[in-house]
Formats: sequence, C-alpha cells, structure tokens
Amino acid sequence: MSLPRVTTKAPPNVDPVKASPAYGICALPKINREINHEDLHTRQKALNLLSDMLHSPNNIVEAIRVGIVKSLKLVIKDTDDHVRVKSTENMSILSGHAKGREALLAINVIEPLSSLFEDKVYQVRYSVHSVLETLTCSGEGAMYAIDCGLIPRFVERLEFEENSVKELILGSLHNCMTRDTVDALGCSAMTTLVSLLKHESPKIRGKAARGIMALTFPLKGKECAVSENAIPDLVELLDDSSHVVRANACGALMSITITTQGKKETLKWGVIPKLVPLICDPTPEVQLNAIKALTTLSEHPSGRESLSDTVDKLTDISARSSDEYIRRAAEVAVKTITWKP
Repeated sequence: MSLPRVTTKAPPNVDPVKASPAYGICALPKINREINHEDLHTRQKALNLLSDMLHSPNNIVEAIRVGIVKSLKLVIKDTDDHVRVKSTENMSILSGHAKGREALLAINVIEPLSSLFEDKVYQVRYSVHSVLETLTCSGEGAMYAIDCGLIPRFVERLEFEENSVKELILGSLHNCMTRDTVDALGCSAMTTLVSLLKHESPKIRGKAARGIMALTFPLKGKECAVSENAIPDLVELLDDSSHVVRANACGALMSITITTQGKKETLKWGVIPKLVPLICDPTPEVQLNAIKALTTLSEHPSGRESLSDTVDKLTDISARSSDEYIRRAAEVAVKTITWKP
C-alpha cells in the first residue's frame, strides 16, 4: 500500500525569490527591514518586491519616509550580482519621480553610484547611468557630479561602454557641460565627441553633436572644435536622415561659426548649399538652427555673397511661419545678409 508523501520541491511556475507583501501600511517598513537583512535570500526577495511596489507612484513617498532610499544606498555595493541589479534598478525607478530625485540627492548618492562604473554586470551599469542622467538634469545634481570629478570619468567610459549605456553617459555629460566646460575641455572630451559623430547609431551621433554644441559655448571650446576637425564631420551630418542629428549638427555649427576663424573654416567645407535646404525643413528645431547658422555665416563677406539668393526664401519664412522664434530668426537673417557698410 502506497503512502502519501509531501514533496520538498517548489510548485511549478513559482519564483523562488518572490516574496509575499505584508498587509497595507506594514508592507514598505517590512521591505526596508528585509533589505538590510543578513540573509542573502531575504534581501533578494525584498528588492524584487520593492521593484513591483515602486511602479505605483502612491508608494514613492511612503518608501522615502520609511528610509528605503538610505537602505538602497547601502546595498548597491553588495557582493551579490542580483542585489546590485535590483537595488540600482529601484533607484532608477525612484529617480523618475520628483520626490525620489530629491531624496536621492539629499543622501549624496551620486558618488557611491560612480563606484559601479566598471561593474561586471551590464544591467547594473545601465541602471547606474540611467539614475545619473536623470539626477544631472537639475542644477544641483549636475554641480554635485562635477564636484565629484565625474566629467573625466564619463568621457573615459564612452570608449568602452555598450551603445545603450553610451547614450545615457552622453546625456549626463551634456547636462554637466551646460554648467561647466572647464573639466571637459581639460580631459579631451572634444576628441571623444568628434569620434562619435560617425557612430552607426543616430542617437549617439545626435547626442555627440549636442555635446559639441554645449562644449563650444566658451571661446576655448570653439577654438578646440576647429583644431580637432569637428567641422567637416558636422557638415556631413547636415544630410543625416535623423532630424535630431540634423538639428544638433546645425546648432553646433551655429556656435562654432560665431568666431571669424570658425566662419572661415566652415565655409571651406561647402556648408551653405547643405544649410539652405534646411531652412525649409519640416522639423522646427532643424529649421531654426539652420537659419541661425546661416546668419552667423552671412557675417563673413563670402558667406553674405553666397546667401544673396536666399533672401526671398527667408523673407517668405519671416512672413508666413507660425513659429515666433523662426519668424524672428528669419528677420534677423535677412537684415544680416542685406546689410551694407
């Protein structure tokens, strides 16, 4: 006669690291305690459950109140890969909310996150840079990253990272360079950004061009762009199929051509025949930046002469455009091109 036996195996389709939440207001305090538990399996289950709960915005404020942000800061350096993946992923979710960003910046999380730049797990690095890109969007976050010396490290990681992570790094780098370009110019950021203008990914090409635009705000940056041969690659990008790439390439050229040296070097590469069609581009940002770039080029005698046939088009744009900024830019362009000493 056979006897009934209770199996020790887990039921099928059951996640062994999936915890059951506590009831109501006890859920997040319990998770916070278990995140700090000495048992690895308990920490894993708590972080998995937290990931599910944070997707509800209603739980963000409560999670911050019970101290979960501080607990995450402690476990991002855990020796277990899964714990680091889930803790940085939860930080990424938190950074998507205003209160979450405030809480992360309040505990100075940027520097500890930077210690994971070379983590062996791709998902950890992706989440880390996702958090940093979001936090550096604010002035406080960008300045804290600059003070931590992250600009040179961002530039360095651009040479080694996966494309998806490169996009995030370029975002953080741009956010920091809009506040301070000194560190970037001092660590050869221009050289790295110029090399990315020919990248196969349009997102990376566009963000590299945007980075050059930010880096050329000061005079030293404009001179550096000329010496690093950024101009021919930017001119080539004016024909790019991506409107984001075209817009940022126009913007970078607009910034570089403010100087006389920039005008001369840019005109050498036959830029005007490529820019003129873009003043009628269907994308407003491309159109605006193209008009502004032509305006700065028209301040040079040879540029003004080449653009004399474009006055009618610009006049029509200034009269018909529904975009106030484009209309004003076209008016300024006409005045600059038709100016006579």
